[in-house]
Amino acid sequence: MLLIDPSQSLRRDPAPWRPPAGRELLQLLRGERRNRPVIDPNLAGGLRAWLEDGLFEVLDRGRTAPLILDKATVARCGTSLNRAEGISTELLRGALVAALFRQQVTLGPSATPMVDALAALEADPGSSGLVAAIDALDPVALNQLSTEVNRHGSNLAERWPTIPGGWLPRTAVPLRARLAGGSVVLVGRADLLLGGPATTHASRCLVQVRSSPLHPLHREELHFLALLETLRSGAAPFQIATYSTLSGELEVEPVTDELLGRTVEATIATVAAHREDAPR
Repeated sequence: MLLIDPSQSLRRDPAPWRPPAGRELLQLLRGERRNRPVIDPNLAGGLRAWLEDGLFEVLDRGRTAPLILDKATVARCGTSLNRAEGISTELLRGALVAALFRQQVTLGPSATPMVDALAALEADPGSSGLVAAIDALDPVALNQLSTEVNRHGSNLAERWPTIPGGWLPRTAVPLRARLAGGSVVLVGRADLLLGGPATTHASRCLVQVRSSPLHPLHREELHFLALLETLRSGAAPFQIATYSTLSGELEVEPVTDELLGRTVEATIATVAAHREDAPR
């Protein structure tokens, strides 16, 4: 006969999930130093040579203007190249929350999230189209957008820690790589880059912020930014992370040679898809 301790037979519900915050969140971004890989001085050059060789085979020679690829285009293998996209409320929310995140990292929590985020966009000449779209919203839509942005601001203030200055936090870091003699330009921007220049071991963590629940495509887009940072700095980040200001989810992924290789192949495939879709 199997005897069961009655106390062990009672159903226990698992503890509810809670998003990482404060020191726990910092530790996840910092990672374990002993797990950081040794820098391969030939990696960035090898990836660039791989890209150059692949692009030589698939590039449209009749094209006059540079082909500019961003993270969304490569993650979707070129499907967004020829698609006209309007300025949705989701896009506006994402831009406002990204601005709010930059302020959170550099200045601390905001007492008036929507006001401060909108002021940041108004101060950026490149965001004039977004500001115009916000100004054109009807009062109901504007109030809903403000409510959402204020909610994200509260989440950031509650969960996001103060980043030590020794981690050298930089926000909105532009990433760019010119390939094939300037015929292809890879562009992106890291919401947050942590860590100083690499010496013997990988030292940087690249973070992207989302105002929506996390999606598998977000991971593919982050891989593209990891490739760009590797080409730009000559050393791969030791890890990349995606953070949702809505749910508090944090996905952390180590950067491996295999990850970067798959992203090189996806980038070449995107250029090839664009050539096949081009009008003849």
